[in-house]
Amino acid sequence: VAQVAAELDSRRAERHDQVEQLSHFQVELSRRQEDLTRRQETIDSGHQSLARHMETVMEHLESSVDDFKCMRSQISEMQSERHAMSQELKALKSAKEEEDKQF
Repeated sequence: VAQVAAELDSRRAERHDQVEQLSHFQVELSRRQEDLTRRQETIDSGHQSLARHMETVMEHLESSVDDFKCMRSQISEMQSERHAMSQELKALKSAKEEEDKQF
């Protein structure tokens, strides 16, 4: 009987240790799950921030492209005007030379 009682006490102590270990594991698991949740929230927040930043960058880029197209169009117009003025100047020089030849 004493041997059976000692065996039961040993098993109870073993179970108590296992329950205590399980309790520690559960506490650690909860802590890690909370940590993972915080990390996921940080990642999600970072993704949202990055998405907003990328949207702003794209808007600026589109605006810059529009500005570039406008400037390119203005340059093209100025080149056309320059060409027309150059032709006009050549015509004036030719007319002056003809006039100088006559006198």
